[in-house]
Amino acid sequence: MAVPAAPGLIQICDLAGRARGTGFLADDRGTLLTSHEAVDGLSRLVLRTTEGDTVLVESDGITPLPGCDLALVAAPELTGLPLVIATSRLPGTRVLVRTGEGWLDTVVGATADVTYTATDRFHTLEGALELELPERVGDALRLSPRVTGAPVLDAVTGAVVGVLGTALHSPRRACGYAVPLRPDPAAVATHEYAPLAALLARNALAAPGYGADLNLAGALLLTGASVAAAAVPPPAARTPRRRPATERAFEDFLDTPACLLALVGEPGAGRSTELAGWAARRVSAAEPRPTLWLRGADLRAGDNGVQDAVQRVLADAGSLLGRRDSDAPGPVTIPPPAHPDVVARLAAEAGRPLLVLLDGPEEMPPHLAHELRRWCLGTANWLRVSGAHLALACRPEFWDRAGRYFPEELLYGSSGVNSSPPQPSWGLQLRPHVPLEAFPGGHPLTDRILAQLRPVDTPSRPPDRREVYEAWVALVSLRIATSLGASRRPPVADAALRRLAATASGRLHLAARRCLGPGQGGLSRSEFEAVFPWSGGWATAVLSIGVLQPAGEGYRFSDEALGDWLQGAHLEVDAALDALVHHPRQSEAVPVPRHRVGPVAEALLLCHHTMGPRGLGPRLRELIDAVDRGGDEGWWACRLLRQTLLRVPDARPYLPVLRVLATRLLHGGGHPAFGPSFWARLTLETSQLIDLLRQLLPLDDAPPAAGERYMDVVARLLAERPRAVTPLLCRWFSDGRELRAPGATVAGAAGALLYAHRRVATDELADSLVAALTTVGGGAARGLLEELVQDEPVGLGRAVHRWSRDAREDRRNAAARYLPALAARTEADRGELAAAARQLLRGPDEAGRLHPAAYAVLVQDRSTRASYLSAAQLRFAREPFDQDLARALVGALHTHPRQVLAALRHRLCGPAPARPETARGLLTLLGDVHTPALARPLSVIVGELARRRPESAAEPIARFVDRRLGAGASARAGLRPLVGELLSLRATAPRTALARVLAAHRETGALAEELAQAMLAVERDPAVRGALEGARAVPALPVPTHRVVRPRDPVPGDPATRDAASGDTASGGTVPRDAAGRSSNLPPGAPAPSAPAPSAHAPGAHLYGSGAPAPGSAWGGPELLGGRPPDGLAPAPGRPAVVAEECPSPSPREDAARPSPSPHADRTPPQAEESGAEAEAGRVRERLALDIS
Repeated sequence: MAVPAAPGLIQICDLAGRARGTGFLADDRGTLLTSHEAVDGLSRLVLRTTEGDTVLVESDGITPLPGCDLALVAAPELTGLPLVIATSRLPGTRVLVRTGEGWLDTVVGATADVTYTATDRFHTLEGALELELPERVGDALRLSPRVTGAPVLDAVTGAVVGVLGTALHSPRRACGYAVPLRPDPAAVATHEYAPLAALLARNALAAPGYGADLNLAGALLLTGASVAAAAVPPPAARTPRRRPATERAFEDFLDTPACLLALVGEPGAGRSTELAGWAARRVSAAEPRPTLWLRGADLRAGDNGVQDAVQRVLADAGSLLGRRDSDAPGPVTIPPPAHPDVVARLAAEAGRPLLVLLDGPEEMPPHLAHELRRWCLGTANWLRVSGAHLALACRPEFWDRAGRYFPEELLYGSSGVNSSPPQPSWGLQLRPHVPLEAFPGGHPLTDRILAQLRPVDTPSRPPDRREVYEAWVALVSLRIATSLGASRRPPVADAALRRLAATASGRLHLAARRCLGPGQGGLSRSEFEAVFPWSGGWATAVLSIGVLQPAGEGYRFSDEALGDWLQGAHLEVDAALDALVHHPRQSEAVPVPRHRVGPVAEALLLCHHTMGPRGLGPRLRELIDAVDRGGDEGWWACRLLRQTLLRVPDARPYLPVLRVLATRLLHGGGHPAFGPSFWARLTLETSQLIDLLRQLLPLDDAPPAAGERYMDVVARLLAERPRAVTPLLCRWFSDGRELRAPGATVAGAAGALLYAHRRVATDELADSLVAALTTVGGGAARGLLEELVQDEPVGLGRAVHRWSRDAREDRRNAAARYLPALAARTEADRGELAAAARQLLRGPDEAGRLHPAAYAVLVQDRSTRASYLSAAQLRFAREPFDQDLARALVGALHTHPRQVLAALRHRLCGPAPARPETARGLLTLLGDVHTPALARPLSVIVGELARRRPESAAEPIARFVDRRLGAGASARAGLRPLVGELLSLRATAPRTALARVLAAHRETGALAEELAQAMLAVERDPAVRGALEGARAVPALPVPTHRVVRPRDPVPGDPATRDAASGDTASGGTVPRDAAGRSSNLPPGAPAPSAPAPSAHAPGAHLYGSGAPAPGSAWGGPELLGGRPPDGLAPAPGRPAVVAEECPSPSPREDAARPSPSPHADRTPPQAEESGAEAEAGRVRERLALDIS
């Protein structure tokens, strides 16, 4: 490996042309290295090459280094190969010295300190090399202008050991001295030696050195030779598509503390192509990086790590380079091979770490695979010590085993090192790795083969992988036959060529059959030559076409996937299943490596193609029974079952097998080989896949869970195929099975998914939910529809408009159900909702639920209210009661008060008694009306309801009061007369309900406290007082001994109780009174109140009956307070204030004609003295009367 026989030496001259010395190129920039003696005292130089060219160098191109008797001359015009600058040499090293007569072979002696005499001063040089030269030669070299600065070369490697100096002296006599180019590192690091250090670094990159002088350039050539031999870029027709994520992972890997990357992918997915592309990018970069290519077949059974294979590859590359550079002067011997540790150290020092690429480690010898742990640990130790990096491109099955033996801190993708990209699942619990990024188009190998095939006819469908492989084998066989026929004379005819192609195809199948033997997928050299003999050109033709290729000491199919397919065609599948799964033999032989699962899976797929589900189905069921077994049997069962089901073109015939597998997983708690990604990749109909995922959903871990879940698969399918998946998910509402998340069920998960993706296909979601309303899960569907009303009113409005025109009853019912709720949303399309309402009115309504909802929408809309209000009132008056229509009518009180009040009074107080739920719903709505002008009319209607139906209306009226109390002081005008009306009733149910409401508000509302105090002043019933006071003790007021009377009950048909809309005066109830006109609930001595009788023409007189509050009064009657009525509200002359219990209820006319009785008639004299409680009640009434007045 020496330099060429005539190294490019440059003569240095002054401007007059006189020789001053010799120099040599040291880098690729034209930098000349020579002795300082050659340039001393010169400001300009003339360089003369061996070809006779001259170059003028100005002063700025000269860098003198007198302290080490060296000089650097920059001449970019000079071209040529730089010489390698050697490392330090020991005494006794044979060197070549340039003399005036040629090259002289001598040896290096000891080092010595010498003095260099420059023109300006003396310089002391330490460690100069003594050259053992004959005295005559030494005298001739002293101050010789031709050889000063000439390189002293290593006689073996041709590297430059030093620069010859002719002006060096020492106390002891020596024949010659040379200046070493690699002095003490501490001296080189100083500022004076900085230019020399930079030159040495450039020399290491420009001049390849080997052996003892190995440098970075030499390491790049040694490692690059392996890349050039193995990673040949594909032709233009096969240019691979880019995988950006994988390429980013490659670049990030070298910037992390990790030193091992595993590129994992299935055969034919492009592992080798990606690795070769990475190697090509590194070698051809602007700053090449050491990259070494290995195949698993390059490993040996006795290897202790990948470093042993690296050393063999470096030795082979060194021998090839040594034979190429065999024209050095003198006898040339090839130096010892480069050591991997030295190459790794040089690369690390240069900031370009060594990268070892190992493609297909599964090809390692079986005995080494059996001792994989030893090999992995040895590799990890070497990587950790040397600083090198290793990248594996392997199958998932290999990394499943090998990844466990490497320390996790060395692996790229482990926590704390770097996060792996999103990785697919091969059904294996793999250690950190880089998954091969999948192409969206299809299988890379299949696509590459298809690019070279031309169909005879236009195919009706894309060919599957089996058909592509069959066509490829036929094409390759024809190419082999063509290659063989081209060398024969005369040329082979077409028929003979076809027979020759058939023979070639048979030999390829024979080779595949022999690969099933102990070679573990490969052919030994003898087996290859037996099938494809060199004689006749068979071996040459097969290797030139690239069907098979050399691999280590044997041969393998170039495409692993194609090789597995060919081998699977010749495998006895039942015998293989018995040996691997059902009845494995316990022997001392090396077991079948797990990465050999490919041919067995191909054999099972062949059963599908030849025998269909009847042939493959029973075998798959037997594999399901073996899934839970431990050891190799369970592993083989899982892998074969998984790969077969995933790779069948159509998995629908195997749906029973999949259901059995899902049931087994559900009972067994799941299996990593059959996780969510497995089910997502099955070639099933969407409905079948969704049903299987529903069955498996309870296996999901509670969130947040690591990895993909079944819920994630369903969510992805819903996003990709919303129209197909949405109705299927609605069927999940009837599945109440619990999930692992607390409180979660399958039905709830379906609802959450549909809600989260509601905007993808809102129309389909609404239709599916309506269809599910009549099923077992109708409650969940109804709840989700209500969510859509709030969050997607526009989309649901479109659906309602569509349902209103649908002839199906469930669709029209749904339209009526959600029309009013949508009308309350401001975002909804009013015109669309009104059109849907009118469409509902055009159709029949046998159940009485469609038209009320339509009227509710039309009345709620101000633009259509006037047109439909009358019809809505008529519908409102009939059963069944509709809350939405009632709400719409209450909302119309502000624009049409008389019509709406009449409709409300008729519904509550009309001839047909209102049901309790009807009254409850209406009064709840009326309680929320806060318009002051409507407070009094509404209270009158409620009071009339209390008189007509005191028992059934007690709770609804109490709710009305409760909601009115929530309005604060603004409710005073309406509540005071209503409370007075309620207190005048004989029935205790309304008063008790009122007491509870007032008690609940006493602590927080002043109005409630005021009403409660007034009620306490007149109420005698202990139960009512107890409800009003709550837990507090209530003193019982004595019952007076005078005659107790009751209010006059309403009489049907009595003009006094006629409908308020007629304008007649209605007979209102009053508090019980005695014959003297005094309230029977008041203590003796209290003034007797009189019932007011407003004029029939007074404002609001048609709404207020006898005893009811007159317009403008603040309370329901002065009798409630125990004081006198205001002016103008005295009882009408001739009309009694009360009616005795035993007297019939007279009509108003009879009552007016009857003479007024004596004020003292039938009056029981008061008791002589009042009790303390009665006196206290009187004082309360007086205080309240003064306050109100």
